Amino acid sequence: MYVFRFLLFVIAMGILTPRLFAADISTAVVSGQNFITITGDLVDGDDWKFKNIAIALDRAVVLLDSRGGLSAVGIEIGRTVSIKGFLTAVGTKGVCASSCGLIWLAGRERFLYPNSRIGFHAIYTTPDGKPAISSDGNALVGAYLRQLGFSDRVVVYVTQSAPTSMQWLTMEDALLLGLHATLVEVASPSTSAQSGARDVGTKDASLPPTRLPLPKPRPVEERVFLYEERNGLQPTVSVGTVAWSIGQQESPTKGLQQRIIGSIKVPSKRLELELMIAPNNESSLPASHLIRFLFSYPLDLDNDPAQVVERIALKRTEPDRGSALIGVPARLSDDTFVYALNDFDDAVRQNLSLLKTRGWMDIPIALRSGQRVLLTVEKGDTGSLVFERVIDSWKR
Repeated sequence: MYVFRFLLFVIAMGILTPRLFAADISTAVVSGQNFITITGDLVDGDDWKFKNIAIALDRAVVLLDSRGGLSAVGIEIGRTVSIKGFLTAVGTKGVCASSCGLIWLAGRERFLYPNSRIGFHAIYTTPDGKPAISSDGNALVGAYLRQLGFSDRVVVYVTQSAPTSMQWLTMEDALLLGLHATLVEVASPSTSAQSGARDVGTKDASLPPTRLPLPKPRPVEERVFLYEERNGLQPTVSVGTVAWSIGQQESPTKGLQQRIIGSIKVPSKRLELELMIAPNNESSLPASHLIRFLFSYPLDLDNDPAQVVERIALKRTEPDRGSALIGVPARLSDDTFVYALNDFDDAVRQNLSLLKTRGWMDIPIALRSGQRVLLTVEKGDTGSLVFERVIDSWKR
């Protein structure tokens, strides 16, 4: 990995930039390592040109600087990148948009710089001279991304922007999507001088860049604790995880709406459930938002099944008592429960504020025997971003 860090440092320092090459697709060798540069719009035949170059190389970094072009060409180049296991990078001040972004996503490892720009939008055609979204084209992009192992969330993110706009990738977006990449930062001259290293402005190869992951290393899954108290027995706690993400639902009046999804697992208790928080679109139900609990199979601890989710409390830290959301619980089936949040204005403001600002969630569950268990769920860094992003979208 040090070799590639050095090579990316070389790019940042201008020793190797796409502008040095006259052709749209070219190769270069630096310190025994291979680069393939792609610049300009992707046109018919570029995929074959890339394949002819790639077939002779075992390892390479594909350096991208393109505002797009034909999506089918980008997909074919991306498939070749994936098959060969090449790395992809967008150089300092580089732009990789539209079909170029599809190539960047195919890298075994993906690199970019603080001033790189990577963008996506829906595939389109121009039958009457005006951009029109292509359902077939976006279906092909979705199939391609799934072949690369990406989730539906990534597919939606890549294809949701209109043809005349651009979804520029941000660090927060990458975190929320679970999209792993590496942000390469080059030390400043002052930092180098203080550390005794040579001035990086001399294009000296002895200084590798500081390598910062994008997003910053954080646990993808946050903590969950399941507390059980049985009569006459010592209380027990089982540890699990929650993975937070952003989903979508269709509203009859507002179109697509974002929703919060928490996938909870407590393996030692065979507990798996999906927690979903979203605006209420059922006109017959007097609630502002619904919190649904969908168990993969009915929660049954020692033949003592769950009867109802009693309440939901949000708290700043795990030991706090917390503040309860204003709402009403209901049991829909053995494996489905719902908590309907009050739709009075003051209650809505209080509930959304608690959901957005508090870091932990207590969910007491009553069992058929009268005993209770407590599910304590951490939002963590990932969850905090998810809650903030989604709740802000509800206000628009």
